[in-house]
Amino acid sequence: MKSILIVEDEVMIANGIEKMLRKHGYTDVMIAIDYEEALETLEENKVDLVLLDVNLSDEKNGIDLAATIKKNYHIPFIFLTSYTDPATLSKLKQVKPIGYLAKPIDQATLTANIDIYFANESDESTLFSFTIGSSVYQIDLAHLCYVQADHVYVELHLIDETVVVRSSLQALIEMFPENRLARINRSIAVNPDGIEKIEKGMIQIKDHRLKLSKTYQEEFFHKYWDK
Repeated sequence: MKSILIVEDEVMIANGIEKMLRKHGYTDVMIAIDYEEALETLEENKVDLVLLDVNLSDEKNGIDLAATIKKNYHIPFIFLTSYTDPATLSKLKQVKPIGYLAKPIDQATLTANIDIYFANESDESTLFSFTIGSSVYQIDLAHLCYVQADHVYVELHLIDETVVVRSSLQALIEMFPENRLARINRSIAVNPDGIEKIEKGMIQIKDHRLKLSKTYQEEFFHKYWDK
C-alpha cells in the first residue's frame, strides 16, 4: 500500500484532501501542519509521496520543506498552491516537484495525478505524466519522436498520434526527465532514443527528417550522440 503525507496548515483543507484520498482507495494517509511536524513524520514513517502546501504558516514555507525533502529524503512531492502566477511557478520549478495542483483542489485531478505518478514509478513503465494548469497529460515515452513549438503551443509528435499542449518549448523540456528531450533547433526538441541516423545536418526519426541547426550541434553531440 502506498503511503501519502499531506503537509497543510489549514486543518479543514488537509482533512478534505485526506477524505478524497481514502475515498479513492489510498488508506495510508498522514497529515502534518508545519515544517517540523512534517520532518518528524518523515523520520518515523515510510512515505511514498508528499502533497505539500506552498504557504505554510511557519518560519519555513513549503518550498523550504521541499528543498529539505529533496536533499535528505529523496521522496517525490506535489505542490498545492493558490498562486499560479509566473513568479511563484518559477520558484516552484527550482526544487523540481513532480507536479503542482491549484487550489481549490479538485478530487479527480488530484487522484489522477497520484495514480499516474505511481503507475510511472515502475521501472518497466515508459509512461510519463505531466501537468499544465489543471490538465493532466500522459504519454508513452517509448513512442515519442519529437516536440515542436508553434506560437504558444507545443505539439508532441508520437508514433501514432499528436498531442497539443499550451506551453513554451523550454518549459516543456524542463518538465520531462533529464536528457529525455534534446534541443536541435529553435523550435524542435527530439527524443534521443528514437534517432535512427544523422546525415548532412538532418536527424532521421521514423518518417521524420528534422534539421539540426549549427547553434545546437556542439551541445547535442556532446550530451546525446556518441555513436
